[in-house]
Amino acid sequence: MIAFMGLGRMGVPMVERLVAAGREMTVWNRTPRGVAGAVTAAGPAEAVAGAEVVVTTRRERRVEALNPATVPATNGFYSHATRAGGLLFVSGQVALDDDGELVGPDDMAAQSERVMVLLGRILADQGCTFEDVTHVRTFVTDLSRLREYGVVRNRYFPKDPPASTTVEVSRLFIPGALLEVEATASLPS
Repeated sequence: MIAFMGLGRMGVPMVERLVAAGREMTVWNRTPRGVAGAVTAAGPAEAVAGAEVVVTTRRERRVEALNPATVPATNGFYSHATRAGGLLFVSGQVALDDDGELVGPDDMAAQSERVMVLLGRILADQGCTFEDVTHVRTFVTDLSRLREYGVVRNRYFPKDPPASTTVEVSRLFIPGALLEVEATASLPS
């Protein structure tokens, strides 16, 4: 018996040809769907039980979610970063201390420093440095204070700065946060 896992665009015609050739087939798909002449299993374990051959068309997930222990935990609705296609995508970081409390209320320099520390920790967790950053997106609540952020940022990107976008927003999700910074980095080979 051949077990076929995942009946995507190519799976159904393959199973139909094997059934037509007289092969005994058991199929399983996340979205319930059957193929005439094949047994439809209730779950993956049932599908592969007793199979001589197991065929799968399911591709591996190409995005890996990351939540390093070196930064304050998320609220569970997002990941601190994801890896995909040789790139690291770091979610926007705000100036939270290790207990999740805001650092430096109304102090752009202190908040900027803390945000860069958090970004650095996430980058380091994946073997990256600030030199690997290809793009930075910054959200500030007051563009007139951008220079205060720039002084701190320039210490982390002293030469060949990455591509950058800066946007003024009316507020951020943490009351009192003055900026949020997200980054994209090239992962080491």
